[in-house]
Amino acid sequence: MHTLIKPAHQPVRTVLHLSPAVTSAALNEAQRHQQGLAEWVERLVVDSCAAGDDHLERRLSELMSIELFAHVASNCPGALVGRWRLLYDLCMLEPALWRYPVVTLDEAETAGTDLHPTLDAAELLRRWPALVASVWLVA
Repeated sequence: MHTLIKPAHQPVRTVLHLSPAVTSAALNEAQRHQQGLAEWVERLVVDSCAAGDDHLERRLSELMSIELFAHVASNCPGALVGRWRLLYDLCMLEPALWRYPVVTLDEAETAGTDLHPTLDAAELLRRWPALVASVWLVA
């Protein structure tokens, strides 16, 4: 077991603000590994730091997944199935995730159908862990 705190030292109190879905997923994983939440988070941090370049590749893969999801959800949501469709439905419930075009009436009349809302990739990136946890990690 990895630990960052030696028994002779006092632990440092840290406050983490997590969404309910992420907290629930973390508690489930900690129980599955037969660890307390603090031990599990500690192990997760150590493993993440030790991962090195692999962590960068996973992060890049996550960014590409978010961008692809945002593009498909904005332009062809009917192509999403299964949990991806559920993720899209959750995004539909969050108005802050969407960017709506701001145009004049004349621009709207000449633009045609190109005035649909699109997912804001930056906001989606910020909310991604909680959204994914609520769809894939919480039973």
